[in-house]
Amino acid sequence: MKKHLSLVGFVGFALFLAGCVTEPITGRQRFILTSASEESSLGAQAWTEVKTKEKPTASSKWSTAVVRVGSAVAKAVNEPSYQWEFECFASEEANAFCRPAARSRSTTASFSI
Repeated sequence: MKKHLSLVGFVGFALFLAGCVTEPITGRQRFILTSASEESSLGAQAWTEVKTKEKPTASSKWSTAVVRVGSAVAKAVNEPSYQWEFECFASEEANAFCRPAARSRSTTASFSI
């Protein structure tokens, strides 16, 4: 039994080490099990789903604010390969996120916090 637990522990540790990578943008060590291209693909797919389910706000005031803040983030990230998209959706729920593949969403309720 002890040999079995030792083997499981060793395999688990080996998998952990295999998943440790250096983030290319920040230089930080992270445990990551998906590739950047897979994250980007999943992020783009989720973004398409969000855009079909939610209605963009009619308020140019909120949309402009989201684009202004998002553009500052994009500039700070300084990753030319990202295709940034910023959108403000009409919603009673305060929520915001940035998906892999540089898709950023905020809701109108986020501005009332």
